[in-house]
Amino acid sequence: MQRKKTEIKKERIAQAATDIFIGKGYKNTSLQDIALTVGITKAGIYHYFKTKEEILYYILSSFHNSNIDAFQKVQSEIESPDLNPTDSLKIVIRAYAKLSATKQNVNLLSLREMDQLTGINKKNYRKIQQEIFDRLRNVVGQIPNLKTSLDLNTVVFMIISMSAWFGYWLKTDGKLTLEEAIEQSIDIICHGVME
Repeated sequence: MQRKKTEIKKERIAQAATDIFIGKGYKNTSLQDIALTVGITKAGIYHYFKTKEEILYYILSSFHNSNIDAFQKVQSEIESPDLNPTDSLKIVIRAYAKLSATKQNVNLLSLREMDQLTGINKKNYRKIQQEIFDRLRNVVGQIPNLKTSLDLNTVVFMIISMSAWFGYWLKTDGKLTLEEAIEQSIDIICHGVME
């Protein structure tokens, strides 16, 4: 029970920190800012996190670990013999793009502030990123009939980049919905931009 309460409190601190980091930037945010938003003392933050960087690492690693879990689900979905290669690729792209868009703030935080991580946090975060890349590469690599002239790493980086930046440029009140933007991206990846 105590462990669950601790995790709930850590999540509250992480959510508040995410919003403040996005608004003010990591460097301009103090632990005091986070404490005031959460409604605890600065000393109370130290009960859950030793440093501001530890909070950032917690936020980013939690997000990417949820991506890893999602890949496991997608992998079983695309193994169906009834799917054609294009449909398999579309499932992978949709899943990754929706995941990235669901937690836009954390995704943007990762793009903007991941370089603030140092030492062991940076090393561990790079391992998590590499695992995501490897899993996505593995899933995409299992899809039959991909053009052999294409480098698989390039295809994977394209999917990651496209998905990561949705939260940055796609406006909820804009011309396209998230689903429409994802479908257009899938069309570009699968068929190019030329008529």
